[in-house]
Amino acid sequence: LLAMMAVRHGATKVITCEEVPMIAAKATEIIKANGMAEQIQLINKLSTHLEVGKDFPERADILVTEIFDDGLLGERAFLAIEHAIKHLLKPNAQLIPAGVRVTAVCIESKEIYANHRVDEAAGFDVSAFNQLRVDNYIGYHLSKMNYRALSAPKSVFTFDFKKIPGNESIPIEFEGIEAGQCHAIAYWFELQLDATTTVSTAPHLPNLSCWRQAVQILEIPQDIVKGRRVAMTAHHDAEGIWFTP
Repeated sequence: LLAMMAVRHGATKVITCEEVPMIAAKATEIIKANGMAEQIQLINKLSTHLEVGKDFPERADILVTEIFDDGLLGERAFLAIEHAIKHLLKPNAQLIPAGVRVTAVCIESKEIYANHRVDEAAGFDVSAFNQLRVDNYIGYHLSKMNYRALSAPKSVFTFDFKKIPGNESIPIEFEGIEAGQCHAIAYWFELQLDATTTVSTAPHLPNLSCWRQAVQILEIPQDIVKGRRVAMTAHHDAEGIWFTP
């Protein structure tokens, strides 16, 4: 789709890649059916396996990518973009998107917490199953869930894709706006496509996108007091974002 949109808007030569053979085959068929086989070359590989001079003749002027999951980095976007800058793109090539901002909030949701934690069933203690819990994020459309935001949204990370940092851990403070029990940290992102255009995965937007908000459930819920700040640490590596008390 992105390759065909690029041609629609004037690109004369587009290289696109797809790892899964059956999807690559169907995508090639679709490109041909839409009359763009001359302009688009589809390669059945991961982008990190592409080689200039072998798969295509010269470095590219523009990178257009959408390999972002609900938690932003789960599809290894950082690794793919860094590889493209080093090996596939011309100097000063345009990146679309060019960067991203991550925002987080403390939420209270007995519904979400109960979906992933258990104490008893049919009168039996089955809490040992909690050792098998998911510790990273789960995707939710928060607008479909019963929850309360207990803190003001907090800008956590801002990334320039031309200068992707190494692993980071930074102290942050959430400002309590409601009293309650924080069961989880929910976060979303805003992609900066160019100087004036953004795409957001924030909750309660008019149209739900395929992206949901990332929700990391805390091992032990934390009490939030209105008017007080809650200290936590935000972390990221090349493949994920997470929070610790």
